[in-house]
Amino acid sequence: MRALIAPALLGLFAVASACGEDSPSGGNGTTAAPGTIAAVPGAITTVSEGPSASAPGAVTTASVGATAPSGELAVAIESREFVSSHVEGYELVEGSQIRLTFGDWLAASGGCNYLDFTWSLDGDRLVIPEWGTTDMACEPAALMDQDDWLLSFLTTGPTVALEGDTLTLTGDDAVITLLDDEVVDADRPLDGTTWALTDLINAPATAPAAGTEAPMINFAAAEVDIDTGCNTGRATYDADAGTLTIASIRLTRTACTDQDTTAREAAVLAVLEGTSTYEIEGDELTITNGDTGLIYRAMDRED
Repeated sequence: MRALIAPALLGLFAVASACGEDSPSGGNGTTAAPGTIAAVPGAITTVSEGPSASAPGAVTTASVGATAPSGELAVAIESREFVSSHVEGYELVEGSQIRLTFGDWLAASGGCNYLDFTWSLDGDRLVIPEWGTTDMACEPAALMDQDDWLLSFLTTGPTVALEGDTLTLTGDDAVITLLDDEVVDADRPLDGTTWALTDLINAPATAPAAGTEAPMINFAAAEVDIDTGCNTGRATYDADAGTLTIASIRLTRTACTDQDTTAREAAVLAVLEGTSTYEIEGDELTITNGDTGLIYRAMDRED
């Protein structure tokens, strides 16, 4: 299961900070009192109903905590994440999508900034009393226009309908159809999937460079094929409830072409050999052994 988008407040601060924005205290050392408007770039602005202007680079946040909405439809969509499959009445920026996560807060993204809303349902109509958003510049600039459109769409009371894993939001001028993220990006099975290494965790080695052949791994019928990026081989394995045990690794003994490849092979084997833990989220497999780990991505047929 993929992790849900973080609720407002802390998540918004983290986004602004990660993008190099100022802290809530601003660059002049002043501190904004809770619930006030701080008149410095990078400050926090509280809002209630509808959009309001904020300083460039500011973080806009809702001013009060959220309470989980009640009602049959609200319960049916709560704790679920949905990804747009079709939008009628508005053309999304190529390569972008709308993502909505319903919890105590409704978290939304349209390809640039992150939006958070207090929300409830009045029958089947979405009600947004308060909202918050990061305020980052994005390229292409059309993504920021898309943010404005999504904010307007969600805050003008679209109707909400759920049929199985399909969520439909219908506004005055547009309709957004979304699918449950668990359906869009279902967890790949460990067994029978070919995985390519994309990154290492706390390992004394670098990830494979783009355009180079990545180390691979494939689990099937109690045996695992291992390609370290230098040597290849096979081992036996057992996987149960997130615990992975790989034993008797047998590899070829080819000398690696460079120090990076040699270090990467050693790091891969150090994590794989013995007992480790593993987790699959969508097309990503993470194997952790102690404080080091490997991150693999599932290779689709066209890869």
